[in-house]
Amino acid sequence: MINQIGEVGEAVCDVVMVNFNAGAFLDRAVKSVFSSTVPVALQLVDNASVDDSIAQIKQLNPNGHQFNIHQNAENLGFSKAVNIGAKAGSAAYVLLLNPDCEIHPHTIENLLIEAEKCADLGILGALVFNENGTEQRGCRRLEPTFMRSMVTALRLGKHFQSVNLQHEPLPDAAMSLDAVSGSAMLIKRTVFESVSGMDEGYFLHVEDLDICRRVREAGKKVYFTPDVSLFHHHGASSHAVPVKTEWHKHQGMLRYQSKFQQPNQSALRSLLTRGVIYLNFALSIVRKRLARSNTDSQPIITSLVNRFEAATLITGASSDLGLATLRELKQTPNVIALSRASNFPPAVSDALWLNWSYFDKVPKADFSGAKTWLALSPIWSAPKMAETLARFGKITRVVAMSSSSIEGKSETKSTKEKRVLKDLIQGELGLLKWGEAQQIAVTICRPSMIYGGDNNQNVAFIQRMIRRFGFFPLISKGTGLRQPVHVDDLAKALSALIVKPDLNQKTYTLAGAERLSYQSMLARIFEAEHKPVKLLRVPEKLLMRLVNVLSYIPGLSFINPEMVARMDDDLVYDNQPAAQDFAYNPEKFRP
Repeated sequence: MINQIGEVGEAVCDVVMVNFNAGAFLDRAVKSVFSSTVPVALQLVDNASVDDSIAQIKQLNPNGHQFNIHQNAENLGFSKAVNIGAKAGSAAYVLLLNPDCEIHPHTIENLLIEAEKCADLGILGALVFNENGTEQRGCRRLEPTFMRSMVTALRLGKHFQSVNLQHEPLPDAAMSLDAVSGSAMLIKRTVFESVSGMDEGYFLHVEDLDICRRVREAGKKVYFTPDVSLFHHHGASSHAVPVKTEWHKHQGMLRYQSKFQQPNQSALRSLLTRGVIYLNFALSIVRKRLARSNTDSQPIITSLVNRFEAATLITGASSDLGLATLRELKQTPNVIALSRASNFPPAVSDALWLNWSYFDKVPKADFSGAKTWLALSPIWSAPKMAETLARFGKITRVVAMSSSSIEGKSETKSTKEKRVLKDLIQGELGLLKWGEAQQIAVTICRPSMIYGGDNNQNVAFIQRMIRRFGFFPLISKGTGLRQPVHVDDLAKALSALIVKPDLNQKTYTLAGAERLSYQSMLARIFEAEHKPVKLLRVPEKLLMRLVNVLSYIPGLSFINPEMVARMDDDLVYDNQPAAQDFAYNPEKFRP
């Protein structure tokens, strides 16, 4: 059954989208297609979905684009559905687009422009990002030979050549490859028809590898372009049946092997290749069983690309301070939280989380640039990050976190601490120099001992020691003064600094409101933990040796003898400049 909803007019591209219970993902995908800057014809083929996705889509406004819905009476599989959609159109190009993708308004137009630059073009693939901002496996691929398949199955692609190339540097321009992802694949209609479309022997998965192979054998080239990107959720239609999906994928690989590889392989080589395919299937099932996934919960589906306008970027967002800042800026629109991790902490706001690598790879046209940058990752990484962000347009405000260690530990004898101090100073100078060259207002904050949250290396570490052992070791009376500052107070300072670019100083120290001795600070922590104060006097040489041993344990490398020796030294700072210039008003110590 065919429902024609959109206007009839000349389309430059037929967008073929196959749906099977994609739910709200389909709504997002279709809306992004309808925002395209060039006229397209969306051929939506539904494989007998039982959710309400098609009913919802019928209510959408095509915005002048053609829109046809083809409803199958049963699930015919991906390949057959693609062929139905492609045959229904007549545009010079066919774009296969998954129902859980989201494209930019200019994505299709830019793909068509790129296509015209590629000699002997058959297929053109785009740079596909996962929703966390990492490059998706499979968007640029090599032929799945025996060795590459083994490397892929064992997930050793960072060390050896794999089928997937997401760990390789991006090319500077479009380049020919063996295969690209079928989640977003532009094909010349004449080429698509000359190879008889998709091989309908594939039900789900691997049909993209197959058509890329047949297009290459027909004398045309498969290209990948790094200059056009989009997001792909990956698996919206198949997340409810992951084992069945993996089975179809590996049955597809067996079909591919029998078509293209087995005729040229010895019997032993063919048997080994099929063994690798079954090994990959088994490992995939094990990974899905062991991995913490959200397949059993309802995913949060929001538009990604419209969050990029005048964005506020927060690097180091998964730190204690980063999470506190996200809570503080909860009402601020278009906040993007950045981390070098791919798995993010539980949401504390509606900020969009992305892996930092997104900004290393995303085309300039696909990110409109940030207005504000809160640099909360280690300050020594800020200058390089600044150069990366500069290519997207002019940031108008930067606030960065450094450390009061520059002042408080300037006389340290520790080689490790001296190296950290050098990195801190170079990071500050590099960021300030960049800001001056770009005429951007940069303010650097130097917080004292940070607490609040589970990840800091000071109070949280002491709390864990007290919880586990019930005491804390000292070599002296611990008379040195401290000014611990809570992450919430620093987050409020960051919020105030965003809107105050014109300040009297480039650098401010941010300490807590209360000055208390090291021993008094420990007593306050014991009290907060509801434990009696037990300070164990340990001979200095013994504790120093113990600290040296502990510093080699993963996660405790920040411990060193100098920390112990400073227990009687004052590490206090003047908050008055910050109080005068942006009303900095921290609270007393509250562990």
